[in-house]
Amino acid sequence: MRKLMKKVTLVVLPLALVATFATASLMEVSSAQAAPAKEWVKLSDSTTYYGELSNGQPNGVGTIFWGDKKQYSGQFAYGKRSGSGKYMNEYVDQEGKTHKVVYNGAWSDDSMTGKGTCHESIRETDGTISMQDLRIGTFKKGQFLSGYRAQHAVADPDYAFTYKNGDETLYVMTINENMTDMVKAWKNASLFFVDYKKGTISKQYSVVDDLTENTQLFRQTSIKYLKRITPHVTPVLKKFEEMSKQIPLK
Repeated sequence: MRKLMKKVTLVVLPLALVATFATASLMEVSSAQAAPAKEWVKLSDSTTYYGELSNGQPNGVGTIFWGDKKQYSGQFAYGKRSGSGKYMNEYVDQEGKTHKVVYNGAWSDDSMTGKGTCHESIRETDGTISMQDLRIGTFKKGQFLSGYRAQHAVADPDYAFTYKNGDETLYVMTINENMTDMVKAWKNASLFFVDYKKGTISKQYSVVDDLTENTQLFRQTSIKYLKRITPHVTPVLKKFEEMSKQIPLK
């Protein structure tokens, strides 16, 4: 007896449509994998965390809050700040001055370590800014190791700059009038104070040096050497000028 076979109608989809369905499916899976779940966690009475977790600890990307004036947003590894992130802290010292610190850069083992930028300002009780400090370079365990530092304060002189690179260090103090052209002031030896060191070389001068014979001889020798290395330090002085514009006292 012949068996009857049911007719089955095959629906053939265009290849382009099949590819669209496949791509959409892959995008859904990829999207789910690319966006790990984030959670709110109370780490202590004053510390709250929102972000990715592993075994109950911050791990991945998230933000940790210490009260309402201090926070870090960035990468974590096993409960510690590691990778890259931004730290902000605002506090009032014993004299009633308000300090604001912002660091943006690399972290390791819960401390500023690697390349980054740190800016600190101090505001007096009357609201005026009395100091600005900007550091751009390399940090290790929260300490500035190398790079550029510019400070502007209500002081005399009001600007101080530091450049560190290996065994080379340049420290300059100057006044506002010299900020339009520090290279010219360098050539004229009119900067308030200059201290340059590289290896065994140490040169220094100040516009307020006493005029003893030994001091005057050392000053003249230092100025002669410093003028000779003007092309070498010009990029550094230009960087100082650029940074000074970022730290006005207003």
